Amino acid sequence: SGNGRVYRDDIGRTNAGTAILHNWSTHRMEFDKGRQYMQAYSLVYDGWMTSGCEHTVRVYIDGSTTASYERVHDDSSITTTQGTPIGARGVGSSTIGGDLAGTLVYPYKNQILLTGLSGEDFRVEWEVSKDGAWLEVDSFNLKSHVLASNQRSTS
Repeated sequence: SGNGRVYRDDIGRTNAGTAILHNWSTHRMEFDKGRQYMQAYSLVYDGWMTSGCEHTVRVYIDGSTTASYERVHDDSSITTTQGTPIGARGVGSSTIGGDLAGTLVYPYKNQILLTGLSGEDFRVEWEVSKDGAWLEVDSFNLKSHVLASNQRSTS
């Protein structure tokens, strides 16, 4: 499984009148050639965030509404101290509007090791969990491999 469509929800949260993109998720991702039992081993994603941003990442298995992985991540994944104004060169242009010349975002890349997560499909969700913070996920890749039937855990 890998990159796919992301569903966004930016309703009801603002920062000084500016809409905050605060919750979004992928569709249910499965093996390209049909239903196969897989084991996930990492999630890599990148994009832009404001300094001090905290966000929660959740991974759901087989359509469950209970996350099998849930953890808060901070801005330690920012890759450079050179900020870019929101709205510049397409950063945030589709999700944030208004006069934001003073709001800077920074590129980041985060890699999460996933252990013990296996199933026939996975869904990833991101939620900004700190008021006034902003996060944009430009690309993501959930890495997994197919397990043979004799490798399946019965627990």
